[in-house]
Amino acid sequence: MDNPPTVSPREDYGIDAPGVVRANLIFGLAACALAAGMLLQAAIPFGEWGPTLLVILLFIGLSLILTAGIMVHGSRVAKLRLRDRLLAQLPFRGDERLLDVGCGRGLLLVGAARRLPEGCATGLDIWRGADQSGNTPARARSNARAAGVSERIDLATGDARAMPYPAAAFDIVTSSWAIHNLPTRESRQQAVRECLRVLRPGGWLAIADIARIEEYAEALETAGVRQISRSRPYFVFAIPTVILIARKP
Repeated sequence: MDNPPTVSPREDYGIDAPGVVRANLIFGLAACALAAGMLLQAAIPFGEWGPTLLVILLFIGLSLILTAGIMVHGSRVAKLRLRDRLLAQLPFRGDERLLDVGCGRGLLLVGAARRLPEGCATGLDIWRGADQSGNTPARARSNARAAGVSERIDLATGDARAMPYPAAAFDIVTSSWAIHNLPTRESRQQAVRECLRVLRPGGWLAIADIARIEEYAEALETAGVRQISRSRPYFVFAIPTVILIARKP
């Protein structure tokens, strides 16, 4: 059994892909309501195909509602556990400089800062609400204060494909459920190359994402990284998440 996630009651990391959750819930409820209306009125259209249509509507509606529920549970519970699992694989000393790319409301950022009593965790994001509800620097700072690590955290606005940092500026670079949002294969691989650029030689890169892990691994291998591992799939959301851990030569 997984251990409870390391989080204080006042921390709130929002809902991931809130538009997708909302759409699944609305269309799922609509399909179920339509099926229920057909049953209550004893008015099943399309002759002998009517019962089949009714079953299909119920199946689609319940599947969409279940998917919305899984995504909310993933955002509220499961992703916190996976955050702790990812961070436990990194060999923290406690004095590192860490960069979290696409930090959002600070899930990985705050978790990492707890492991850096003498270090610093920097969060970089473009703060898009479509990717996470309430995705603002203020929410990230609020979570850092709630966790008691605000003095160890810096926040910045910037694009993962062109980060505003010099080469080899960080000991550890992390990213969770962010890089897949970039629109093209080249843009995603450029973000991975930027993660590698700002990472010092011998530093660690950790990426958790629901898709494109093989693209990330390919970009790293092309750049000469040989120490790369991939986890088994974790069903945090409706689409499985994989953790990639790599060490820069």
